[in-house]
Amino acid sequence: MAAKKWSEDKTMKFIHLYESHEVLWNTSISEYKNKHARKIALEKICNEMAIENFGVNEAKAKINSIRSAYCQEVKKVSASKHSGIRSILDK
Repeated sequence: MAAKKWSEDKTMKFIHLYESHEVLWNTSISEYKNKHARKIALEKICNEMAIENFGVNEAKAKINSIRSAYCQEVKKVSASKHSGIRSILDK
């Protein structure tokens, strides 16, 4: 069963919480390699989101989903710059 689409506010809250836990995304800090520290950070995000049945695995999946969507948009922008076609961005 597919999860319900999140509102923009809920997604932005999640992104801000993710950004606030540097251990999850900053590869230059030593704690980044500490799986326990990363799990604790994800658990904190899940608790702050206060969504029923939203745990560490769901948070990881949401992060991957957001990253994937971001990469797709970056590719669209890059493709439009190379081809000179502006209509790609309108999709």
